[in-house]
Amino acid sequence: MKSIISRRSFIKMTTGALAAMSSPWAFRRQAYGAEEIRLGGISSLSGVASPIGHELANGLQLAVETINREGGVLGRPVKLFLEDDESKKDSGLSKARKLVERDRVHFLAGVVDSSICMAIQHYGKEKKTIFVNTGSGNDVLTEPPNCSRYFFKIQPNTRMGSLAVQYPEKSFGNNWVFMAIDTVWGKLVVKYSKLVLEKNKKVNIRQEIYVPFSETNYASYLTPLVSNQPDVIMIVVFGSHYPRMIKQIRQIGIKSHIHSYYYERPSVVAAGDDALGLSTFALYFTKNPKVPKAHTFANEFNKKFKEVPGGQGATAYAGVEMLLEAVKNAGTVEADPVIKALETSQFKNTVLAPKVYFRRSDHQAIVPVFVGKIVKDPELQYEFQLEYTIDDPTELLTPEDKTGCPVQ
Repeated sequence: MKSIISRRSFIKMTTGALAAMSSPWAFRRQAYGAEEIRLGGISSLSGVASPIGHELANGLQLAVETINREGGVLGRPVKLFLEDDESKKDSGLSKARKLVERDRVHFLAGVVDSSICMAIQHYGKEKKTIFVNTGSGNDVLTEPPNCSRYFFKIQPNTRMGSLAVQYPEKSFGNNWVFMAIDTVWGKLVVKYSKLVLEKNKKVNIRQEIYVPFSETNYASYLTPLVSNQPDVIMIVVFGSHYPRMIKQIRQIGIKSHIHSYYYERPSVVAAGDDALGLSTFALYFTKNPKVPKAHTFANEFNKKFKEVPGGQGATAYAGVEMLLEAVKNAGTVEADPVIKALETSQFKNTVLAPKVYFRRSDHQAIVPVFVGKIVKDPELQYEFQLEYTIDDPTELLTPEDKTGCPVQ
């Protein structure tokens, strides 16, 4: 018996087929044989964290482009959906909801500010969506009640990065002042830095100064230090605070050695020569002799974005690489197998270090801590000069059997 198709049905079928064949989506599906793997990226493209938020976003973008150029993952292209959290918690959570519920992303990645990260990681747990945080260092993110099996963190926490204070303690004197942003993260860095310094019982901590997050003028905090300058001022800040604070310390006439909690290349460049000699720890730097891939990545990043990357760009790039390598190892985008792959894989030859892995107990990435200082560089203008490496920075971490994280 012959099947009879009406003229209206024929036109509808033909039009739909032609539209499907001509759409970019259909072309990509034909080319790769499957629909896209959708990655939701969130970063601070405006607001106080935007100086490093743009770099993070660029790192996400370059990682996705590189992976697609190499053929995608599981024969599928990766598509990045990028959103601006505006350096605000409510905005970040709203953007995460949009990405998961409207754009239907498989994974979330990025985020600089810890308070924004915290809101998103609870939402990710609710939605059973894996979230790889590439830009926040706060310890509380991998502690109850925040940690979960759907959350993985790339940046070292404050217990790891604080180990770097051993360098300025030995090299620049024992009379110290802390100047930190008045947030949970800022106070944690001070807490664990003091814990490291107290081991040798040599350092005299004169003062702990906590600056409001909205502050832009530090004169009232710095002026009392002019007449009786400490040997070391340790600054614990990020984003626009970083270069502004360094410049104001120098402009007011303070000659103390400055130790910054971590190396933030865009902010060092913004601070200019006032940052020279500053000691710090770095998770990534361009000319790392132990990580040849770091220089290659920097060249590609600079070619595309006309700037040399710092830690936020590198951790974003590495985070996407590791996440998608886990997808490849799992053979699926389903959350449970990908989580298992993230927990059990040794990620080698990353832009951060020869080997990176996540602790199974709390999903904190374990990476070397590079300790050094800021110097002039004929090629890069300013660069991090390595003094030594802490290959195993787990000394202050909570033992794996005591984290209390519900990751299983």
